Amino acid sequence: MAPTGLPEKETVGPAEILDKVGTAKEPPLTPIQRAGMYLALGVGLTIALVTTAVILDWFLTRPGLPSLPAGTSSDEAAKIIQNFKELNSVNLERATKLFDLIVAKAFLPVFTGILGYIFGSRTSGGS
Repeated sequence: MAPTGLPEKETVGPAEILDKVGTAKEPPLTPIQRAGMYLALGVGLTIALVTTAVILDWFLTRPGLPSLPAGTSSDEAAKIIQNFKELNSVNLERATKLFDLIVAKAFLPVFTGILGYIFGSRTSGGS
């Protein structure tokens, strides 16, 4: 119960809001646009899988942290740490080049071309 002098609240459900506003209908996709959507989905999933594989490969092949025995001199420790840094750098560079070669230079241009066609033809086809 509302206190005296205040109006009572009116509740409105989601269905009533949608009835009042209405929904805009998108035109259906043409068969070529639908094929482009499936192609874009396939290329996008391939990019995700390749990226996951490259990250997993980098993670599994990275060098482990070096262990320094108790009697190691500072010169030997510096060499061990320098070797670790070089191995880690080579492994990271390999993964980066692999990602760049496969994803950035091969799949992404194709993916953006497909998406550009789908959305470009969709907006120009409707007007």
